[in-house]
Amino acid sequence: MKRQTKHIHYAAFWAPIFALVPWTSLCAEDGRSTSIAITMRSGNLISGTVSEFDERGLVLLAEGKLLPISWDDVETPSAYQVKKKLLTVIRGNEDSLTAEDHFRLGYFLAVRNHHTAAIAEFSKARKRDPAYATRIEQAWKEIQRLKEQNKTPPENPFDGPHANSPRNEAAPDSPSQTDVNYLKLTPEQHQEVLALCKDFGNVVREETAPDLVLLETTHFLIWINWPENTRNQIADWAEQMYSVLCREFGFPQDEPIWLGKCPIFCFKNKKQFVEFAKRYDQYDAEKILGYTRTESSGYVHVVLRRLGNEPADLDRFATTMVHEASHAFIHGYVSPLELPAWLGEGLANYTAQRVLGDRCRTGAESVAVARQFVQLNRSLTDVLKYDREELPPEYYPIAHSLVEFLIRTDRNGFVNLVRELKKNQPFATAWSKSFKTLPLSDLQREWESAVQRSLP
Repeated sequence: MKRQTKHIHYAAFWAPIFALVPWTSLCAEDGRSTSIAITMRSGNLISGTVSEFDERGLVLLAEGKLLPISWDDVETPSAYQVKKKLLTVIRGNEDSLTAEDHFRLGYFLAVRNHHTAAIAEFSKARKRDPAYATRIEQAWKEIQRLKEQNKTPPENPFDGPHANSPRNEAAPDSPSQTDVNYLKLTPEQHQEVLALCKDFGNVVREETAPDLVLLETTHFLIWINWPENTRNQIADWAEQMYSVLCREFGFPQDEPIWLGKCPIFCFKNKKQFVEFAKRYDQYDAEKILGYTRTESSGYVHVVLRRLGNEPADLDRFATTMVHEASHAFIHGYVSPLELPAWLGEGLANYTAQRVLGDRCRTGAESVAVARQFVQLNRSLTDVLKYDREELPPEYYPIAHSLVEFLIRTDRNGFVNLVRELKKNQPFATAWSKSFKTLPLSDLQREWESAVQRSLP
């Protein structure tokens, strides 16, 4: 089946995914920012000044860009040195670090199997407060128990659940819609296309990854060569995404939004992923984790890889998969026209948060980056100007924040905005039809007001 690439959405290496617990602003603590250099697991070295940080990650101002970075994406020795430096800035000097500081640093290292350094930090905690001996013993036992269960421990096993996780409630019914799907094929035609999709998957298996197996669900063809115990979970996430967007946009779940079903290729290593992208999509995928290919004919496929084998890497993969599959869903909604880049990426991030809940950190990092964006007096024009151009990844959190703001302001208005844009209405016209009480000229002020209300 010959396919011409119409559009490719991608997920970058540093795609932010950290959960929000109370943030510490260095500016608020000591009147100045801290400059750091940090080594990513991808091999990249990033330098900048820290705006905020917490137990899960930091917001870095690098070359004028606000970059949210998860500690899970940083080489452990580099992350440890940076975390210790930031704590030292807050406390005044290294000798002023508390027993709790040393305990948390030790726990961070122990979770990541850097046991020698962890023991050293635990010893310092115990020296400052002998009562920590019991907590350290409990921490080792908890880490071992959770590793045996193949789960990621929290940063501190004695803390409660994060209170600021974005909400994940079901959406109310959307307005009645009669034109939500432009693919008017008969059941027989859909079956013919489905057979072609399966044939393509078999070709990929023969030419690129002989160990791929097909996992077919109601709406997806998932070609995967991951361990068997992960496959059903991946299928569940894909179908949950489909259900969430069907409810959000009033699309009947028993009707196909794609030609046949949506193929998702999940590769276990970078080599197979890059080879697939180059061979079948003529696309350089060296520096990304996943992408979605869409065509005006209605054909789509999603291509993904896993960065590592730790439990946190599975969460990262889940976020990327739901994000990319959301692009595929929206492509089939009303028309194949692309949404403005900021709107499409923001909606994909928002959907990932709704589907995955605490496993996804896009909602939390959007709050943190939006806070810094407002405090730096940045203009939304820097984000909204991206229409047909690809949105730079550093603006994904702002796009997410904008989409969530619009949905909270008027959910039905947001759905109508997407519909009107997919009908090729000019943006200003689509906006005025959808948001009667929010003029486009007031968007920056109203959004900033909502962000300001989230400030500590």
